[in-house]
Amino acid sequence: MLQSIYYCQNLLNVNNRKIIIESYMLSKLRYLYCIWGNTTKGNSKIIEGVIRSAGRFVLKQRKYDEVKENITEKLNWLFPKHLYTYEILKVAYDLFNNCCPDYFKDYLNLEDVNVNVMSTRGKDYTYILSENNKPIRILSEKITHEWFTIPEVIRKIKTKGAFNNKLKQYLIEKQKT
Repeated sequence: MLQSIYYCQNLLNVNNRKIIIESYMLSKLRYLYCIWGNTTKGNSKIIEGVIRSAGRFVLKQRKYDEVKENITEKLNWLFPKHLYTYEILKVAYDLFNNCCPDYFKDYLNLEDVNVNVMSTRGKDYTYILSENNKPIRILSEKITHEWFTIPEVIRKIKTKGAFNNKLKQYLIEKQKT
């Protein structure tokens, strides 16, 4: 897909290349997050490779140049792990703030959630115990788990646009570390 537009790379400036890649490629990745977000490490590496290639195209970098830091800082793009988190938390925001169809109004139940925080060496880990301590595989449990791992300040934001912006800033900072 990317090879078909490489011929015009030198004709476009950075902003135009970024717009083309975001609309042509990254929109498809974001749309399919629910499929690849819960995938194997091998498939996740393939998706990350696609994002890196797109970043090299936009930033005009060679194949073996280190590009991850530039993608994070200059383009503000998220890699697979954080992109998946970003997309499901946008869904969570809609569910918790009743910005969804009536069908989903009672999809998440926060009354029965057992949120635990464990602190080790100055770092806090938030985790949710599911029934019988089984791995979290159901989307509603993943949404709930990710919802409680973000700071409360972000969870309490009232407008969707502000929520999306603060959440992306938070995940970009988390990706940098």
